[in-house]
Amino acid sequence: MNEAYAPFFSVDPPTRTTIVAPPTDPAALIAIAATVVPDDQPREVVHPAGWKRSANPYSYAIRSGDTLWLSGLVSRRGRDGSAVDGGVEEQTQVILDNARELLAAAGSSFADVVASRVFITAGGDFAAMNDVYRQAFAGMRPPARATVVAGLMQPALRVEITFTAVRDAGRVAVGPPGPLPFSPAIAAGGCLFVAGMLGNSAGARVDTATQTREIVVRVGQTLTQGGSSWNDVREAVIYVTEPGLAGIVLRELAKVRADGFPAGAVVQSGLVVPDATVEIMVTAARSAGAP
Repeated sequence: MNEAYAPFFSVDPPTRTTIVAPPTDPAALIAIAATVVPDDQPREVVHPAGWKRSANPYSYAIRSGDTLWLSGLVSRRGRDGSAVDGGVEEQTQVILDNARELLAAAGSSFADVVASRVFITAGGDFAAMNDVYRQAFAGMRPPARATVVAGLMQPALRVEITFTAVRDAGRVAVGPPGPLPFSPAIAAGGCLFVAGMLGNSAGARVDTATQTREIVVRVGQTLTQGGSSWNDVREAVIYVTEPGLAGIVLRELAKVRADGFPAGAVVQSGLVVPDATVEIMVTAARSAGAP
């Protein structure tokens, strides 16, 4: 894949997160989703002094204006790219230390992070990962987040995390804080970043269509609180536990967007909550005049 991918980005390649997740189309071997910066907008690679360039065709961070995208980070030293072994706690700490350096190189900090996606290889690592992750955002409202279970590119890896940060003095956390270290949504830079949401209830087995309808309600409520609506959603990442569920989810979502669903990706992965079969994370462009 890298051999085919690299020639398209011979200079300043984009950030990238690569996981092992079978595409929902059984005939496909790979799926790629991308965010594009128009030619008339700034685009700058952010690379901490003393860090080794990635051996693979991606940059660790790209900044455009006030937005910073970080690649999926794993347990490797930024200085030389060497692997750091250990359990999920140790690996999460290395990732967060690297993220802190990348954010600082862009003049940002964890307080600017608006969204993260966490991939763990075992659902049993969820609590231990959270214990370490929570410390990075102590004393502040953490970003919106989705956490799913997926394979990673090296057998020793237990966790990979990707972050998006926006420098905005008017950054606002939307919705009440919960017991886990993420916010229901973060409003910043004219966008509303909504956390991955589930539609199941504890102890109640419900089908995927019912779960999706409940997600539509829960996401819709959060969008309304943030001054947006489903019509403002510009990107959606949909996680399903089985490939055959994608069509069910998309049919339900089509009911709330008569003009068709926005850009995004459908990813087959495990979820961290028993009996959940679908999780959806969206980003919306906030309506004019929203607080």
